[in-house]
Amino acid sequence: MGIGEAKIFRYALAAFTQKNSTGTERQKINLRMFLSFKDYEKATNTDISTEDGRKYFKKKLKKNLENLMEKHTSCSWIEDVRGKTRSYGGLSLISGYKISNEGITVDFSLGFAEYLVSLPTLVEYPNHKNARI
Repeated sequence: MGIGEAKIFRYALAAFTQKNSTGTERQKINLRMFLSFKDYEKATNTDISTEDGRKYFKKKLKKNLENLMEKHTSCSWIEDVRGKTRSYGGLSLISGYKISNEGITVDFSLGFAEYLVSLPTLVEYPNHKNARI
């Protein structure tokens, strides 16, 4: 995963941890995360205040999101949980995205989102609006 893709993914993951939590009760998982350009600009130290800067940023952002969708469509890993080995295979990270004039919408895949909320503790990232990525 490249730097651009990783920044977007981490920022979306921070938003995910803000909106979803773990627990014993079955809850509806919020898969769609909206990331405003203003907050993203602040978090990544990116200047997109000019029209040319915004146009270039959107073009680069679209390329990074396409790479995240195409090259990192799924991941597999093995982990030990309480002495038992679990194998996770073919989990898609995100299922879609949209770029608008206000910001970015990233949709996490249901399988990956269910994995995240099934963790014993879903560590909440710093508030995604105040995070430095």
